[in-house]
Amino acid sequence: MANELSAGKEVVSNCNKCGHATPSIIVVMRDVDKIGKVECKSCKTVQTFKDPSAKKKTRKKSTRTRKPSVSIEEQWNEAISNASGQENQTYSPKSKFNTGDVIDHATFGTGVVEKFIDSNKIEVIFKDSYKTLVHNIK
Repeated sequence: MANELSAGKEVVSNCNKCGHATPSIIVVMRDVDKIGKVECKSCKTVQTFKDPSAKKKTRKKSTRTRKPSVSIEEQWNEAISNASGQENQTYSPKSKFNTGDVIDHATFGTGVVEKFIDSNKIEVIFKDSYKTLVHNIK
């Protein structure tokens, strides 16, 4: 049996502009059985095919676990006391930091490196908030 999907055929796709499923014409196929782009017959917008029968992807909630009863300032105080004995380092995007390092930031004040987000980003707890900062930039 020949594949029924090809450019020029009509399908139903979720249209971003119209806000609902609309009849659309296939404009581009990604491969023999996957639709790439479609043109909405209502508004004539060319966009990526979105199957209306597919389940919506839900954004993964943050896995960060913090006790709601403990304020950020209390968490910061605990982080500072656990890191005591270390000399504060002046923050610079070029400097490399490790988890537990105490840093002095010109705008945010004194903070403690909580975790690595990736090779060039760290999460730092300051007295009033968590901040994502770059580091190890060459």
